[in-house]
Amino acid sequence: MSRELPSEHDENALAGRAPERAAPSPRGAQPGDAPASPASGTTSETGRNREEGKEGSRETLGPDGFPETETLAAQQLASLSSVAVGDDADISFDPSQFDGQGESSNTPCNTPCPKPITGSEDGLVVGFRVTFPNFEKLSAKLNAAQAGATKDKKGDDEVQFGLLRYIVSSRGAPQGGIGSVYMRWRLAAGNGLVVLVMNRGEAHRTMPNVTVRASSLLLMRFGFDRVWNLMQYCVEALGGEIIGNKLSRVDPCVDLPGTDISEFAECFKNHWVVSRSRKRRKLGKPEFVEEYLDGTDYETFYVGRTPLLCRIYDKLTESRQDILKRAVLEASRWNGVPECAARVEFQLSRPTLTRFGIDSVEDWIAKRSDVIEELTGNWLRLTAGPVDRKHAKRTPMHPVWEKTREAFFAWCGQATGQELSPLPTLAVNSSRQVATVIGIFSGMFARIGKDIHDNEKFFREVECALRDGTGDRNLADEVRRKALELGVVGIHDDF
Repeated sequence: MSRELPSEHDENALAGRAPERAAPSPRGAQPGDAPASPASGTTSETGRNREEGKEGSRETLGPDGFPETETLAAQQLASLSSVAVGDDADISFDPSQFDGQGESSNTPCNTPCPKPITGSEDGLVVGFRVTFPNFEKLSAKLNAAQAGATKDKKGDDEVQFGLLRYIVSSRGAPQGGIGSVYMRWRLAAGNGLVVLVMNRGEAHRTMPNVTVRASSLLLMRFGFDRVWNLMQYCVEALGGEIIGNKLSRVDPCVDLPGTDISEFAECFKNHWVVSRSRKRRKLGKPEFVEEYLDGTDYETFYVGRTPLLCRIYDKLTESRQDILKRAVLEASRWNGVPECAARVEFQLSRPTLTRFGIDSVEDWIAKRSDVIEELTGNWLRLTAGPVDRKHAKRTPMHPVWEKTREAFFAWCGQATGQELSPLPTLAVNSSRQVATVIGIFSGMFARIGKDIHDNEKFFREVECALRDGTGDRNLADEVRRKALELGVVGIHDDF
């Protein structure tokens, strides 16, 4: 099924370029006047436009507040390619001309964003099971661009599919954690998306052969829904037919302008924390070495670890390292420049998502409010005083945590009572493993000269060898622990 092409506004904004339009006329120019010459003694039109661009003039900016000549995506890809980035005037933009959901706004530069939102998904990784009817042509095009990435000539590593242009890396990339698979091609789109493509033209029954990653900046600018549609468009523009999708990772978060990180620090320093995870970390301010060593001042707190992690940190301090992200935060989340701002962010990887019964992006959309309810109500909770460990639920919730929950539900909606049962475990074909074990024992018996005259004798000798090799080991406990590592236990067994 062919996806509907983006509108003119979406096409240019998501592709990272401005629409074609006539050049603006100088102030006071009348119809029929000759254009100003760049060689004249007065300031050229280009120079004047650049100066206006510093003040937020839309004469040099695209519909989403980005300049026509240079885009945010080009800067993000500068380290991956030889694309030149312009000077400060070229990359100036007015972030108040869009809101956090991605819709255009004509709000003047000196007016706060009219629709600040409390949060959204801060990161998104989706795997697609795709069938490519003409995979030979696609692979030849990608191989040529991949080979061009190793040359000095600029432009050989660039390809275009549909409305989007990509830079192809000189090598692929692994996808997944333990037992990761190798993706043959890595494509970085001009809008900030990263697409990984496996050297496989047919859709597998369970394993995705295309992965698309969206950055936090892209999600803040355009919103989850538009980025999700763009991801599907990217895959279909490659010539693929989407059979299904699997959500690999999602990072829901909320921003709390006006809330200082010290409000959270009070709970962690006094151990007013109720959590199903025993893994916790505190990070101090690196610029104050003495405070860091003494452990008296913190600005980042971690609870849990991959595949389920909560990070609470000072977003105002962290965003100072990225002026573009800071501008988007001020426009779409903070409604200005606050005195302080904290962020609460969860990171959910595939094993945790399957425990919540989430397989696809559609499952996440339907259940995310109930997942947030579980995470902020049961998995992690900050209390207003010392915790009675025998009756932890009786301790009242801390006001800052109540504020956090309200901010989450403000953008994802109230919980609707969706069932969060784990996904059923797929039947595993173990015939190859069994054949390997039989081959190992057959070779071992042959080497030591064991007399095997029938299958029953073989089975008895295998049992004796296994019992001798097991010794005092508790194999039941080892199997249970292995199930935890693989993420195939129930949602309440271990978090």
